[in-house]
Amino acid sequence: MGGAISTLYAARNPAAIDAIALSAPMLGINLSPMLQVAAKPLCKLLAKLQHPAGFAPGQVPYWAKPFKHNLLSQSEARYQWFRELYENDGTLKVGGPSAQWIWQSIEACERAVTAAAAITMPILLMQAARDEIVSTDAMFRFHRERQLAGLPIQFEIIADSRHELLFEKDVIRNQALSLALNFFDSLAEQDAELEQTA
Repeated sequence: MGGAISTLYAARNPAAIDAIALSAPMLGINLSPMLQVAAKPLCKLLAKLQHPAGFAPGQVPYWAKPFKHNLLSQSEARYQWFRELYENDGTLKVGGPSAQWIWQSIEACERAVTAAAAITMPILLMQAARDEIVSTDAMFRFHRERQLAGLPIQFEIIADSRHELLFEKDVIRNQALSLALNFFDSLAEQDAELEQTA
């Protein structure tokens, strides 16, 4: 979700950001082909009918999912760490999304992919190879839109990784961190070279 928010912010406020590193961004929700067509209109209708707002179909209240069933990370230590955060702060235990959250998120994702060709700053897009949370197809579309527009994009698929690249096992997390740091370092070097020649 943070990736969609960052992308939309960059599109609206281009002077506020020099470059963006996106870590497995939610540019689309990982849905079956049938749900890709039905989810937005269905959830929009349900949101109007549900008062108060409740869970979307198939969604459930918060439950502490065991590590072996998680889709986020292969690092048991990091997974347990953020599970403990949830246990220590009940406000983090939100459960599944509402119908309104789903249709508004789908719309935000669509706007973020459309904005790909309008954001002129350099973007690093890191994709988790085994991501089951967000749509990898949407990331490919975002990348293609930037390429077609001739805009700077570095696209990296991180092998054997799940959605939370920065909560992953060390070898994957270190790779993601190195990619991001090298991306920003190279941009800083380019800026320094431009200043010297000016």
